[in-house]
Amino acid sequence: MFDHRPRSWRELPLRMADFGVLHRNELSGTLTGLTRVRRFQQDDAHIFCRPDQIGEEIKGCLDFLRFELKKSLDEFGQPWTLNPGDGAFYGPKIDIQIQDALRRYHQCATIQLDFQLPERFNLHYVRPFWLSPTQAIVIPVSPKYEDYAIKVKEKVWQAGFMVDVDLDHGTTLNKKIRNAQLAQYNFIFVVGEKEENSNTVNVRTRDNKVHGEKSLDQVLEKFACLAKERIRNSEDEF
Repeated sequence: MFDHRPRSWRELPLRMADFGVLHRNELSGTLTGLTRVRRFQQDDAHIFCRPDQIGEEIKGCLDFLRFELKKSLDEFGQPWTLNPGDGAFYGPKIDIQIQDALRRYHQCATIQLDFQLPERFNLHYVRPFWLSPTQAIVIPVSPKYEDYAIKVKEKVWQAGFMVDVDLDHGTTLNKKIRNAQLAQYNFIFVVGEKEENSNTVNVRTRDNKVHGEKSLDQVLEKFACLAKERIRNSEDEF
């Protein structure tokens, strides 16, 4: 579900959940009343987030426990304890357990950090401008303006930014722009006769937001500001 299309860092944290029927072929000797069965329903949620968002996401998951159940639990008088010796398959986790009439504990819910799933499924999100390896691409409207496109590319590169140029003669202009957007280039510079004569570029973003004609010096000055300030929504702030 996460990987069915490219994801931007701006979509994170991305929260997904479903409530469905699950089946497990448990051994007959391990079945126990309603606590371990072969068919059950479970609410399963996954939160895809950056490492710096983990704390807030876990805090958000615990808000219900803290604000809705704390008073009741305090009145009930049953303390909660850490279980440092318990092994966790995916990584650090928080278990919520309940006790039955025979004073046996059963796990009711869990909140855990899964560091393996993103690696196993090769999941990625689109980086902000200052961290992106594909910050800009130059696209000439025709082969006639390739020299100027290369000149623009070299100037942007010398200013310290990651930039490419599309010189594919077998692809239409619209297709080149679309390919650049799918490749998640933060900024796309389209150049032609007008831009060459005025030493400018026509700027658009990977989100298809058109900023129009800008001087090359103005673009580089703005790039430097976006990178220095580490502005996250650089395509909008340009």
